[in-house]
Amino acid sequence: MAKRASIVVLAVVLSVISLPAQTTSWRPTIVAQHGMVAAGHPLAAEAGMRILKAGGNAIDAAMATWAVQGQVEPGMTGLGADMFILYYNAKTREVKFINGTGYAPHAATIDLYKSKGGIPDDGPLSIAVPGAVGGAIYAVQKYGTRPLSEVFAPAIEIAEQGYPISEALARELHSSRDKLAKYPSSTKIWFKDGKPLEMGDLLVNKDLARTLRAIASQGAEPFYRGDIAKNTAAFMKANGGLITEADLAAVQAFEDPPVRTTYRGIDVYECPPNSQGFVMLEALNILEGFDLKAMGHNSEPYLHAVTESLKLAFADRNKYVADPKFTPNIPMREMLSKEYAAIRRAS
Repeated sequence: MAKRASIVVLAVVLSVISLPAQTTSWRPTIVAQHGMVAAGHPLAAEAGMRILKAGGNAIDAAMATWAVQGQVEPGMTGLGADMFILYYNAKTREVKFINGTGYAPHAATIDLYKSKGGIPDDGPLSIAVPGAVGGAIYAVQKYGTRPLSEVFAPAIEIAEQGYPISEALARELHSSRDKLAKYPSSTKIWFKDGKPLEMGDLLVNKDLARTLRAIASQGAEPFYRGDIAKNTAAFMKANGGLITEADLAAVQAFEDPPVRTTYRGIDVYECPPNSQGFVMLEALNILEGFDLKAMGHNSEPYLHAVTESLKLAFADRNKYVADPKFTPNIPMREMLSKEYAAIRRAS
């Protein structure tokens, strides 16, 4: 009986090995006539679609999606995050870049962190001043077509009425249990009966709903200069953090020209520094000199060329790029030139 079972297993293994290599994704290809939203969670995508169907444009839908995404996939984004926006206006054929990033608090000196043994990966000393709210409000008020109250309505509803914890989020909460358990403000939200929330548990966050309502009705002001800012600064001070009311009040989203290159005749745009988006553009310039199609997708030569091109581009990031407010004269034009790509390709 054991011998027969082993023969059956071998036959199954051989049948799997003999299958042709998969050339298409198991994910369905989606085609739409009027609009589409891509997000990491169905509730976030649904929020964006709701805004599109109500007559909002891509900016309105993107910010509605973001406001929900920060709740249902909190490890990805949120009100305490940063935000880079690339926006293409089909009518004017222009690409716009909005920088909604924060910065290190004024008190975050190198000597301070050296005395702490480095920058910790959790807690009040690990965070920058949040810029995402400023970026979102700037984008909607300048380029959106719907009022903030409508854009943030789906996120407010989810915060007030709750949403079920997904399997993926439950896994993340469990794997981050020790980190979250250090902070009562975290366990208040993400724990129940002393344990991380499980798949299917309903998460209601009335405090977040009030914050979102204030932002929806008053814009960025309460978050950076009003009661929310005061609460944030007070919490930071009480828990050993560095962010002050002055740090928050100084946050201001702004626009900059995007960086761009061409790859085999196609215009490719990215966010400029303080983003590291140019890395992809430099890597594309280097790769343009290789016949990737002839190499074969994911072949050893293909993977080698892609990996080495990215390594060279990241090396340039590490050497030359930081926040241009503090590191002027970044040689971006030179790094994105075809001549420089040829030099790097020879490496």
